[in-house]
Amino acid sequence: MKINQLFKNYIPYELLIKLVNCFGYTDIDNDYSFSKNELDNLNSVSKVNEIKDELMKFYLPCKVKVYFNDLDSNKIITILRQVLRLHNLSLFSKQKYIKQKKITYYYIEKNIHEKKNHVKIDNETKIISFV
Repeated sequence: MKINQLFKNYIPYELLIKLVNCFGYTDIDNDYSFSKNELDNLNSVSKVNEIKDELMKFYLPCKVKVYFNDLDSNKIITILRQVLRLHNLSLFSKQKYIKQKKITYYYIEKNIHEKKNHVKIDNETKIISFV
């Protein structure tokens, strides 16, 4: 039985914490960001390789071949983004220029609102606001 196009089962929260620790987070609630350069310094690819077998159990077999062969920094960021989505979290990015070089910083945030637009109509003042 599958739960979406990527996963057979939900990934437990403990495994999510292990994965997030590979990226330098101590907890999901930390106000922390990372870049690809920092991932190299933290040896994140090798840390994710250590928990790769645990993660692969939850992916559909056809997706394991796509995402877990020849792991690099781009693939582990993609895996993190996919796992976070299961737990109602998102991985956002911001780009900054430092010394004329573009660097992308990634950070985790909780999904507060659904992606659907809700319409709220106030009958007294006839104002429509999108929440």
